[in-house]
Amino acid sequence: LNLILTETVGTSATVLLKLFDSAGTLLASKQVAVPAAGNTQFALLDTLGLSGSEVEACSLSVEPAGGSGRVVAIGTLIDNASSSFQSLSGRALRPEVLGPAASTAVGTVKHLVLDAIPRVIPSIVHSKGIGAYFTTEVSITNATAAPAPLHLVYDYAGSDATGNPMAGSATADITLGGRASLAAAKSRDAIVNLFGLPADSNTAGPMRIEGEGVNRIVARATVTTPVNLGDPAQGLKGSEFQSYSMLSAEAVGLERTPVVTYPGIQKYPGIRTNLILAEVAGKPASIRLRIVDGTSGGVLAQVDKTLAPYQRLQVNDIWNGSGGFDVGSASFDRIAISLEPVGSGAGSVVGALSIIDNLTNSSRILIMAPPGPPQPPWIGF
Repeated sequence: LNLILTETVGTSATVLLKLFDSAGTLLASKQVAVPAAGNTQFALLDTLGLSGSEVEACSLSVEPAGGSGRVVAIGTLIDNASSSFQSLSGRALRPEVLGPAASTAVGTVKHLVLDAIPRVIPSIVHSKGIGAYFTTEVSITNATAAPAPLHLVYDYAGSDATGNPMAGSATADITLGGRASLAAAKSRDAIVNLFGLPADSNTAGPMRIEGEGVNRIVARATVTTPVNLGDPAQGLKGSEFQSYSMLSAEAVGLERTPVVTYPGIQKYPGIRTNLILAEVAGKPASIRLRIVDGTSGGVLAQVDKTLAPYQRLQVNDIWNGSGGFDVGSASFDRIAISLEPVGSGAGSVVGALSIIDNLTNSSRILIMAPPGPPQPPWIGF
């Protein structure tokens, strides 16, 4: 596990790294200087003085310790057997309970105080694939000192061991102590070990996090598959899904983000591209998807979708699959896909593209986001 720290506003900064185990015990800490508009990269455990140690279900906090710079943290988790890597993005703890009026460089900003708002991981999976077997590791960390009681809901659909359809909701109740994380015994293959579904079932669906402690946590999922189903020694490959709420900038809706997009999409025979939509506010939503030619401009195709509260909708092969854009066999380059609300539904929808290499089954999960610079931190909750 390597850590990359990048300073983004042009002034130097010092950050304090703290590594906690799943019980919330501090294992190691260290201050690291990051140059103005520069970056530093290192093997995390070596830098923390833990060379040769084995850790699992740990969490790393990156906190300001000096200077006026702003630092982004990214982890690269590399499988030593296959050299496959996962990029793990550091996420700010931005409680959905907004505090009192705050003074800023542009004046006084007032916020409403909101109840705990559910967070949604758009898709987790335990299922056979084409030359693959996908399982999901769910990571949840309590980033505060107070206990975090949580109610977890997995709305699933798929098939049982005999191929017969199965669907329903599975729940789990947990309480994470201060700085604690979901233990590895529950987080690994969470659909089986946390939600208790049969190991020979094949299901997928959104995972919702509710409860008093939801404002205290950071949560994500990593979907992996063996590099070679016949040889476990070749290791794993995978990609991550963050969690989102109705207040996330990536959640498009009538009352908040008016449009999200992802540029630079390709279409050619070597890859397959699926679309995942997840409603995250618990309200009905209607959205419009467009693909735009990045070379010449203009809308190539558009489709409308309607989602029920907390529904997950997946379109396999967005180009020509059922419910897709129906654009034929031609290859495309530099295509942008956009998502915007239509109609009167008050829901909020997160859009993601799952791009899979047909030869290796390596996948990337690309989240559609609003155009332009990030919102200021006092707004971007």
